[in-house]
Amino acid sequence: MRVPGGRVTRILWLLSIPTSATVRFRAEAVGGGPVGGDVIVRSGRLLTGKERHLRLEAVNTVEKGARESDFSIYLRPDRDCEVTLEGRYPTVEAIFTVLGALIILGATLATVIPLFTG
Repeated sequence: MRVPGGRVTRILWLLSIPTSATVRFRAEAVGGGPVGGDVIVRSGRLLTGKERHLRLEAVNTVEKGARESDFSIYLRPDRDCEVTLEGRYPTVEAIFTVLGALIILGATLATVIPLFTG
């Protein structure tokens, strides 16, 4: 995706995903040369939101915490650039959280279903 220089542009938005993740993306200046500017990470709810500022690099990694909801990444590059999202990867903590929840759900269903089927 092309991101114009000097303007704030949202490149990613995740709504209410209760797991941690790592977001990776690349930024290349149009016409070559170094890329620079700001990465703005916003998370939280309307009244309790927070904002982090990071330096825009050619290769960027942003961590999303499990308790961060309404998670967005914005860029304000110094010059026009091409941005490529490489992916959102769940962290090991997130994988174990989901597996634990599935085990608890399975155990609960194994206990409750026999009560109704007699």
